[in-house]
Amino acid sequence: MFSLSNFLRVYLSLYEWKVNCRNIIDGDKEEISKALQYMKYYSPIRLLDKDFINIATNCSNFLETFGYNIYPITDEERHFPIAFSILTFKDADQTERLLHSIYRPQNFYCIHVDNSSSSYLHEALLVIAKCFKNVFIVSKTENIIYKHISRLKADINCMSDLLMKSQNGNNFINLPHQQFPLKTNLELVKILKIYNGANDIEGITSPKRMVSERYMYSYKNVNNSLVRIGLKNDTLPYNASIFKGSAYGIFSQKFVQYVLFDKRAKDVLEYMEDIMSPDEYYWATLNHNEILKAPGRFTDFSHCEIR
Repeated sequence: MFSLSNFLRVYLSLYEWKVNCRNIIDGDKEEISKALQYMKYYSPIRLLDKDFINIATNCSNFLETFGYNIYPITDEERHFPIAFSILTFKDADQTERLLHSIYRPQNFYCIHVDNSSSSYLHEALLVIAKCFKNVFIVSKTENIIYKHISRLKADINCMSDLLMKSQNGNNFINLPHQQFPLKTNLELVKILKIYNGANDIEGITSPKRMVSERYMYSYKNVNNSLVRIGLKNDTLPYNASIFKGSAYGIFSQKFVQYVLFDKRAKDVLEYMEDIMSPDEYYWATLNHNEILKAPGRFTDFSHCEIR
């Protein structure tokens, strides 16, 4: 049976060891050895989804126990809120760890839980979200199918909700629940200020890396798997070129508005309804085509090297 007191003993024991994360990142052998000793003597505790339902029902205890009130916030951060989406389909423990690592009270967080996920996961994350004014579950969930447009639409659904709730937000960052940040919130703010409204979206045109069979053919969802049904018989709108990139990026608020409301963005999305892994083509195609006029787009192709 879950014991909160036992969990606290192990969860908070790291503070007693005073492991210096910066030294670990810098490769300090003594600090790394210290951290390894910690891991040897204290096996990580993994909480079940049911455990979070019990713990987070009492918000005051949850916020204090998990340390959501211990971060100092600079004025620079306070005046530069960031909007995040987190896509998850399992493991409230891992999802909460990511939320905890990026949480700041001035930011906004949308969590998309896969429709097909367990009821315990849905309830656990809903209970957690209710403990915050700036964390919420997306209003429209998708049944996400691997390499299907549903994955992309889940992000767009969060974009829509975040735009409604965070009118003063400066950038949107989408994350899967398995990722962890390599920068502090303050470091992110400083980087995004340098971007000054530019997007950070990967763009690839090298034939070797385009995986062209994904968009040269049409695919259909059959029993939650994509099946090739023939050559794609339509062309990308506006005479635009298709680019490949990552499903994840940093998007300016104006770019988010463009995705949600501009006809060009909607037409490109419709074109990609039946391709494979459209999340790896949609953002890149919008951001790297001058003809599509996406805000914050990449423009300096003179310094590009085709990879």
